[in-house]
Amino acid sequence: MNPSRLLLVVLGMHRSGTSALAGVLTLLGFQAGKTLLPANGFNERGYFEDSLLVHQHDVLLRALGYSWDDERPFPIGWHLGKEAAEAKIALTRRLLAEYDLERPSVIKDPRMCRLLPLWKDMFVELGIAPGYLLDVRDPLEVAESLRRRDGLPANRAALLYAAHLLDAERETRGLPRVVVKYDSLLENWREVLWSIERGLGVSFPSLDDVRASSVQTFLSPDLKHCSVAGAWSGELSEEGGRSDPFTAWGDRHDADHFDSSASGRVDRLEQFVMGNPMRIAQGVYQLITGTLDSQTLQALDALQAELDLCLSSLEPWLSNAAQVEQLKHELLQPGERTDRLAEAGAKSVLYWRPIDGEYSEALTVRRPWHFGVGPETLMFVLPPRVFRIGTLRWDITDRPAFCEVSDAWIENAEGVRVWHWQLGMPLFGQLSKDMNVIGPTDGRKQLWVVSLGFDPHAPLCVPQDVVAQMAEGWGFGVVLSASLIARGLPQVLELLEDRSRVYQEMATTLRTDDRDGLTSAPQDLPGVGLSAELEKIVAPLRQRIANRDQTIFALRNSLQQLEERQNELYGEFLRTEAQLDFLKDVLLKDMQLDQL
Repeated sequence: MNPSRLLLVVLGMHRSGTSALAGVLTLLGFQAGKTLLPANGFNERGYFEDSLLVHQHDVLLRALGYSWDDERPFPIGWHLGKEAAEAKIALTRRLLAEYDLERPSVIKDPRMCRLLPLWKDMFVELGIAPGYLLDVRDPLEVAESLRRRDGLPANRAALLYAAHLLDAERETRGLPRVVVKYDSLLENWREVLWSIERGLGVSFPSLDDVRASSVQTFLSPDLKHCSVAGAWSGELSEEGGRSDPFTAWGDRHDADHFDSSASGRVDRLEQFVMGNPMRIAQGVYQLITGTLDSQTLQALDALQAELDLCLSSLEPWLSNAAQVEQLKHELLQPGERTDRLAEAGAKSVLYWRPIDGEYSEALTVRRPWHFGVGPETLMFVLPPRVFRIGTLRWDITDRPAFCEVSDAWIENAEGVRVWHWQLGMPLFGQLSKDMNVIGPTDGRKQLWVVSLGFDPHAPLCVPQDVVAQMAEGWGFGVVLSASLIARGLPQVLELLEDRSRVYQEMATTLRTDDRDGLTSAPQDLPGVGLSAELEKIVAPLRQRIANRDQTIFALRNSLQQLEERQNELYGEFLRTEAQLDFLKDVLLKDMQLDQL
C-alpha cells in the first residue's frame, strides 16, 4: 500500500469495539474526518465516525426502506439503483471534503458492513485501494450492550450481528484485510498493531513513550462495559420465549459445543445452529476469528444460508419491526399531519421593557405561528396604555424549530413603516444560549434562526429613537417561515461546513511566503546603514508580512470558532433527535398500527 494514501476501513457490528480500534489509529496519526460524532454516555471516549458520512448512510438506508437495525437482506443489485447512485455522489463529495486522502486516514461506521458494495465502487472510481479491518466481539457481549443502549431483544441483536459480519466478510474476500478481536485489542494492543502491519503490509509510526502511554490510557479496562461473564444467561420464561421469536435464545454456553476445527465443519453446522439466531452469531464469531481457509469460507457460506432461512421464517415479525421503524420515521417527516401535531399551541412573543422597569409577562404581545406553511406575516400591535419603552425583546418560538426571517419592520399607528430591517444589518442583540443565528450568504435572502430549546430570545436591534416613539397602535412586523428542526439543521451544518472550507482555502492562499520570496522577515536585515532607497523597499515588505500574519491569525480564529459552533450544533441536533425518537416511541405505544 502507498503509505501516503493509506486508508483503513474499520468494519464491525455496532457495539463491537470498532470505536476503540479507530480511536487507537487516530492516536497513531490517522485522520477520522473533520466533523466527528460527539462522545456521549455510551461512548465516552468518542465514536471516531465522521457525522456527515453517517448522515448520508442513514439517508441511503431510509431511501432503500431500511434502518441501521434492520436485519433483512438487501435486494440483489441494490447498489446499482437510483438511490445508490444519488448516495454515491453525496458520499463522494463528503469524503473529499472531510478527508485529506493524501494523509493516513481511517473510515469507520458499522453501517458500512452492509453498504460495502457501494463503497467498493466508490473506491475504484477514486483510485483508492483501502485495507479492511474486521473488528469482532463475542455476540453475547454485543447483545448485552445493545440491550442497555437501545433496548434491543437478544435474538434481534444476534441477527444483526450475523448479517453485519457475514456481509463484511463476503465483500472483503480477496482484498487486503485483517481480523481484529476486541478482547485482543484490550489485552495486547501492540500485538494487534503488529498483526495489522504484517497482514496489510503497512508501517505505523514508531511508538515513542508518549504515544504508547496515550494508547494504553485510551484502552483502559473500564472501556469494556459488558463481558461474557456479565452478559445475559438467557433466563427467560417459557411463555416469553414462545410468544416472541426475538426474545427466546439459546444458552450462552452453546458456543462451547461448536467445534470449529477444519474436518467436518459444514456437516456439524446444521445440527449446531438449528435456526437459533444466537447460535448462528456464535458460529460466525468463532469461524471469523479462526483461520480463514477455504473450508472456513465454505462454512461461513453455509451459515449465510442458515441465516437466510432463519430470516425467512421470521418474516412476519421482521416486516412488523420494519413497519414500526418506518412509522417512527414518518412521524418526523415534514407533512401536514406532522406539522399540525408539532405546532399545537405554538406562540411567538414580543416583550417590551419600560425605561424604568423590567421585562414581564404582562408586557407582551403573542402571536401564533405554524410549521410548514411557508412565509407568514406576524404583526405584534402594542395595546393601550403603552409608553416610555426602553427596549424590545423577541422570543421567536417557544419550542425547537428552524426559522427563516425574510423581513422585519416597525410601523406606527397609521400603518406607516418608520423603520425597516435590511439584510446584512443585525436584527438581534445578545442571543440566549438556545438560540443560534446564521446570517444570509451566497445570495440567500433570509436570516436563519435555529432554536434548540424552549426559550430562545434576544433583544431587537431597533434604533433607540424609533423605540422611544412607540406607543398604542404601533407594531413590530415580521415575515417568518418555520420548519421542524430536524429538517433545517442539516442545511445549517452544510453551510457551516462550506464556510469552514472557504476559510481554509483563504488561509492557504495567503501562505505565499516561499513563492514570493518572503521566507525570512525583512526585519532580519541590518537596520543600520540602509540607504533611503533600500528602506523604501524594505518598509512595504515589513508591512505586508505584518498584514498577512494578522489576516492568517484572524482567519484561523474564525475557522476555529466555526468548527466549534458546528460541533456544538451537531451535538444539539443529535440530542434533539434522540428526544424526538423517544416521543415517537411514546406516540406509537398509544396508537394502533392499523389506525395509522
